[in-house]
Amino acid sequence: FDFAPPRRIDVVGSFLLGTGSRAEVSVDLALEMPSTSFQSKDYLNFRYLNKRTAYVGEVHRQLASLCMAASSGTALAGVKVEVEPFQGDPLRPC
Repeated sequence: FDFAPPRRIDVVGSFLLGTGSRAEVSVDLALEMPSTSFQSKDYLNFRYLNKRTAYVGEVHRQLASLCMAASSGTALAGVKVEVEPFQGDPLRPC
């Protein structure tokens, strides 16, 4: 499938609510994949899960490369981009 920009990006979690308790700031993002990324039979054979994981991986790659290329003094300088599996399941990235 072809990578298309997310249909929607929302900041969610403790950063949005202002309830973070750690010294380092963590920002959670919710992405809505465009409907053109899916086909009618993607519910079969884990295709939906594999596409979702690949999509998050590509977003991670692009964000990480932007942060690496950022010069000091800019908003992205020193930002670390991470993807974590939800409840230990690699097919459910969060």
